[in-house]
Amino acid sequence: MRNVCQPTGWLLSLVVLLVAGTVYAEGTGGQAGAYLKLGMDARAKALGSAYTAVATDAAAGYWNPAGLGLALRQQVMAAYTAFPEGGDYSQIAYVLPVSEFTFPEDQRSAGTGQFSLGSLGITILRYAAAYNIEARQVDSINPDYYFSDIEGCYGFAYGISLNPEWSVGLGVKGLYHELDQVDATGFGMDAGVVWQGFPGLSVGFAVRDAYSKLQWSTGCQEVFPATLKAGAAYQREFGKAQVVLVSVEATHNLTSALLRLHAGLEYAFEKILFIRMGYDDGVLAAGGGVRIPWLGWEQAAWRIDYCAQEDRIVGWDHWFSLKLEL
Repeated sequence: MRNVCQPTGWLLSLVVLLVAGTVYAEGTGGQAGAYLKLGMDARAKALGSAYTAVATDAAAGYWNPAGLGLALRQQVMAAYTAFPEGGDYSQIAYVLPVSEFTFPEDQRSAGTGQFSLGSLGITILRYAAAYNIEARQVDSINPDYYFSDIEGCYGFAYGISLNPEWSVGLGVKGLYHELDQVDATGFGMDAGVVWQGFPGLSVGFAVRDAYSKLQWSTGCQEVFPATLKAGAAYQREFGKAQVVLVSVEATHNLTSALLRLHAGLEYAFEKILFIRMGYDDGVLAAGGGVRIPWLGWEQAAWRIDYCAQEDRIVGWDHWFSLKLEL
């Protein structure tokens, strides 16, 4: 079997470059594990991916595990994105407050500083760059066979509120990549912190993909570049019905000199209808959402979110996510 990391694997390498247009469209191409920088959740994408200081839901395990320490309720999320180039991206996440079955809700709030045992988060990502890629051993009209380029991860994270101002979190993830007749497995780490020192203000810091690497069955090893993220968010209520959220963020890839900027704005009415718009490192995003109470089950609700984001190569990318709050 040929080693894909050697020049003799030129044909397979060329195929990978041709089908990786989606991650280039997101500004993350050309690096190992580029799909890990695509983002997660339609709400976060509509906010321009300025979510490090905002995430306190199921998606926190991806964006900033420290946000799990501020989660008050169970939530499960499923999200899907189809890209114009032919690939797709599926996301599943779940958050479970450890204290949920031990203390009343008014005592397990991270803001009260009482009985905080933190929360556990699970994240599952599956990214397909392309399906049914034609493979040929020689120059011919008909392909010898077809293959797909699929990669993803299984993540587990824990976040806890240390006091009314500070929360910290840590995540680990198992990585995999399947490409033609070769495959790879590996691991990675994420860590973060959130500070809430003033009413309505949240500041978050995170490092993603630290010590992350893949070991291929061919003997090649890929090291993922770590990313530093720093963001701030401010939420203001107007009366009892309207809430406005503003978030900004800067990210820095340790293998690049570029600083990527993100910003988002969200308007919520009665915590039922949401309108969002964002700036995601040079591209625009917009979307909205609706929260639907689950009749017959106290405090439970469905959340449906949508985001349309400019694609640097062609058209728009459409993100959909469905959440169940328990």
